[in-house]
Amino acid sequence: MCEHSRNEGERFDPVQTGLDHLALEAESLDELRAWASWLDASGVARSEVREVAGGLGKMFDFVDPDGIQIEFIHLNLA
Repeated sequence: MCEHSRNEGERFDPVQTGLDHLALEAESLDELRAWASWLDASGVARSEVREVAGGLGKMFDFVDPDGIQIEFIHLNLA
């Protein structure tokens, strides 16, 4: 992990150039739902699991403590 000395503790700002969000792929719909359940049990607010990509998969997202959007997605490309 790299820490820049110029950062004075500012929170992440999605309108600045740089990281917009981070996406993680689940290998199955069951795994996607397991991650959602784990976040629920951990008290992390998240979106509903919803359909994406014209019905090709499902996803949900949440915001980490630094304000960065994290997305979990499963695409059914079989």
